[in-house]
Amino acid sequence: MKKRVYGFSTFAAVLAALTLNGPATAREGVESKDFKGQSSGIITTVACNPVVPGVLCTHEVAKGEATQVKHFTLTGDARIDLTTGAVTETLTLTAANGDKLFLRMAALGIDQAHGLGIVAISGGTGEFQGATGYFVRFTTFVFPQGPPIVVPSSDVFDGIISFGREHE
Repeated sequence: MKKRVYGFSTFAAVLAALTLNGPATAREGVESKDFKGQSSGIITTVACNPVVPGVLCTHEVAKGEATQVKHFTLTGDARIDLTTGAVTETLTLTAANGDKLFLRMAALGIDQAHGLGIVAISGGTGEFQGATGYFVRFTTFVFPQGPPIVVPSSDVFDGIISFGREHE
């Protein structure tokens, strides 16, 4: 129980930091738009560099659809603290036209098959240059028995996005 409470406290602290961080929030005078979507893909266990005892590193690749970007691919590299269950991940969402959104996530496992994360949007390229916002990401995954090598995953997300300039 202590591990779960500590993990939740850590998650709440990271959530507060991401939410209150200037680049992660919508800017005054800039219109915020709904940002909702879903994706599915795989999460692969990879070597951590540098190696940290009690930390598992993963690489994620997914495809999906979302408002404001339509079809996209998602890649990310995560570090999972096996003691607390806390996850930190940097992600890149690439739209069909090649423009990118840069993302940071803090997450925590809910149970053996689900995770919940808060994702901060921290800029991008092309039409996403200067984008800010956040979304909540709910992920479902299936871990095989034994050490996981490749894990199928799917997620849904919901939040807001603001653009540095006019966006259609």
